[in-house]
Amino acid sequence: MFFLKHDIQSLNKQLESIKSTDTNARLTTSTSDKDITELCNSMNAVLDERREAVTRVQLRNTEFKRAMTNISHDLRTPLTSAIGYLQMARESGSHEHLGLVEERLKSLTTLMNSLFEYTKIIEGRLEYNPEKVSLCDILRDVIAQFYGDFTAKGFEVSLDIPDEPVYAICDKSAAERVVQNLVKNALEHGYKRFEIVLRDSEIVFRNTVRDIDSLDVGLMFERFYTADLSRTSGNTGLGLAIVKELVEAMGWKITVVKSGDIISCVLSC
Repeated sequence: MFFLKHDIQSLNKQLESIKSTDTNARLTTSTSDKDITELCNSMNAVLDERREAVTRVQLRNTEFKRAMTNISHDLRTPLTSAIGYLQMARESGSHEHLGLVEERLKSLTTLMNSLFEYTKIIEGRLEYNPEKVSLCDILRDVIAQFYGDFTAKGFEVSLDIPDEPVYAICDKSAAERVVQNLVKNALEHGYKRFEIVLRDSEIVFRNTVRDIDSLDVGLMFERFYTADLSRTSGNTGLGLAIVKELVEAMGWKITVVKSGDIISCVLSC
């Protein structure tokens, strides 16, 4: 009994020391008693889980602070610019700067809409209405929306979409949003070539990218990812994060592959 009490006291003393010093040390015991050994192992498992939870919280806090810095910068930039142009217009009595003010305010509106949309998604306030949807129609409609922008930037656009319909059961609005964001990302951060290939229920979005080595494909779809290829001035980096959330909500899957200066986003519907 004496040795049992001593072993328990030893574990308790170690535990108090770990709590007070915030160390990563683990509990140890030299006893041969099976119950004490199992207790020690169980307590170490609890300590490990607690440390992992603390690490996750710290990472989230760091991400949140970084996100707030990025968002503050992205919102402040067009707003400050718009105010500056308004002052110039007032002082000069000219209306030539009003178009630039409108452009900056539209950019600000886009940022706010992205933040609002992302908040609705992660809070589960977005309603999904599954139905039979033509993937071919969605792809053609979205490309039609952006085709002029691609040609204006000198892109060579290629579509490989079968004549026969390819259907998927999904929320049409969410599916359209996913395709729009992937196409917009290619337009904003790619150059020279853009291609979409639809085979069965798999869609490949492929484009060439400058400075592709600076792109971490493992982080591309994380919220507020700050690589230049995924986030530029006036862009919160939420476009691809929204894609990730919508894809997961619909039970789809998306993967990214780099090859040379080409990046391919593969969407499995």
